[in-house]
Amino acid sequence: MSFTIDERIAYIRGLDINKGPAAPSAAQGDESASVVGGSALSFLAGVNNQTKEDVMYSTCLAQVVADNKYPGRLRGQEQQWYDAYVDALQHLGWSIREFQITDIRDASAYRTVDHLVLVLAAARLTAGELAPFTKTIESLRDARNAGALGVFDKLAKNDDEAGFQLGVASHPESSKDAAVLKLGVYTYKAPHSIPASPPLLRIRGAQGRIPRRMLSPGCSPTAQLTLALDGDVYAQIREEVVRKLGDHIKEYIRAIHLI
Repeated sequence: MSFTIDERIAYIRGLDINKGPAAPSAAQGDESASVVGGSALSFLAGVNNQTKEDVMYSTCLAQVVADNKYPGRLRGQEQQWYDAYVDALQHLGWSIREFQITDIRDASAYRTVDHLVLVLAAARLTAGELAPFTKTIESLRDARNAGALGVFDKLAKNDDEAGFQLGVASHPESSKDAAVLKLGVYTYKAPHSIPASPPLLRIRGAQGRIPRRMLSPGCSPTAQLTLALDGDVYAQIREEVVRKLGDHIKEYIRAIHLI
């Protein structure tokens, strides 16, 4: 989907989103990771700090937009939430390069949610992507990341269901794209209300699914997307994104201490 810069800016300025608390906590360094609302993102070495911020802020705004439009995302509005999320990403300079459905016949056979996520990642990511992604998931178990995990759980959980995204961002050497993001979109349903403890990724026996429009009969799939951020486009709307996000940066974003 293609938009002019003026259309993108008008879209951002026209967003009606609620305000949260104040200032960012962004991961720095060659290899890093951050919680961005109900997402956890790994950044490979070679992604500079400006691009990390662009990825975090644009995906953050897309979540805020979708959450604000469909706060009942986990009450029969999964498809509407997903459509609003993807539409926002496209307005913010992202394009979908690849879309894939992964069937999960029996999600409960994978012990815990994070184990299932790592099995799915191993089938899709390169060795160079899988190692930092695994480190990010494992780091979220560390007590030093209790604050980041708290944000993730708060914005992903809702009664007996949870919706979240996990991804790996890299800088492509041979294209004009500022970043490529391999993103998994997950929705899980538990047989009862999800307790505050254990954290979402350590829950056992969850059932995986994604928005119904994408379902194949008899399957429990997850959506796997490859997205590319047009750096030239985003540079022209960056200030608008930051201005619109405002205090949501503090509410949604936390650095993950990698172990």
